[in-house]
Amino acid sequence: MLIREKRPAPIIVYVYNRPDHFNKCIDALAANPLADRSELYVVSDGAACSEHEQAVNQVREIALAAKGFFKVHPMFRETNWGVYASATAADREVVENHGRMICLEDDVITAPTFLEFINSGLEFYEQDQRIYSISGYCHTIQFPASYRESFWLSLVHNSWGFGTWKDRYESMDVSWNPISEIRKDWKIYLKMLRYCTWILLLLEADKRGVLTAGDARVGGQMLLKGQMSVIPRFSHAKNIGLDGSGINCRYTPMGDGVDLSNCLSDMSFSNIDIDYQIIRALNNKISIPGTSLRAVLEGMDFMHFARKLKKNLIRINNDYLKKR
Repeated sequence: MLIREKRPAPIIVYVYNRPDHFNKCIDALAANPLADRSELYVVSDGAACSEHEQAVNQVREIALAAKGFFKVHPMFRETNWGVYASATAADREVVENHGRMICLEDDVITAPTFLEFINSGLEFYEQDQRIYSISGYCHTIQFPASYRESFWLSLVHNSWGFGTWKDRYESMDVSWNPISEIRKDWKIYLKMLRYCTWILLLLEADKRGVLTAGDARVGGQMLLKGQMSVIPRFSHAKNIGLDGSGINCRYTPMGDGVDLSNCLSDMSFSNIDIDYQIIRALNNKISIPGTSLRAVLEGMDFMHFARKLKKNLIRINNDYLKKR
């Protein structure tokens, strides 16, 4: 289903100091048939240190030279705002002006069908408040043999290339970690423990200040609200940032395993139900063995106690060795 009546949703790409990744990202986007009707916003944070300045400037030169889009808007920060502040400010501005948006980072490579899939989903589900986002990415998971749909519904959001609407975006408070509310509702907690274990662990780590898990915060709030994300059966996007160049994803020698030649051209959507076999397959893919127990212990603050005890024992041992 091609988007012919409305202008396609604007695209936001968040960049920093990876010119090679961004080059591949922008070339792939421009190869989408809807690119020449789409406005592109390139969000570039200022260099955090002098060592990053050259690469940041190279990325900006690529953005200014970008071709194949209806219009390119450079959103270049003069100083370093930080990833969260820079991206959030851009999101709010763009979605306020356009009512919807498509977001991805510079390490996401898209298939030529990506923009059509996201825009078609935004059209079809615009009035369905159960749907928070349309994602173009799907992990390599095993589907039930009987499953025939070209897409499925996820309990949580996937940020590796997605689209959403102004009302859905503004209904989320990305600064709020919902883990305390989730702990109060045992049904939601057990649901997360069984189907989204990795989200629980991220929220617990976020609460302790170990990291800022914006996507996990959104996922937790989605579960509290009963919202879902639409995911393609075969991915229309690939993450090339598992090479150790990013700050959130660890180095993975085999990459994400996605083959973009497998993506389907079928853009038809319908009202379907959640298939919990697929949800479990995703959780098994992302959550390593033992994470369910770890999530429970984190929720009981046992792991925090264990880490503190270990730290104190090491300190006591070091003090003892110094006095010998």
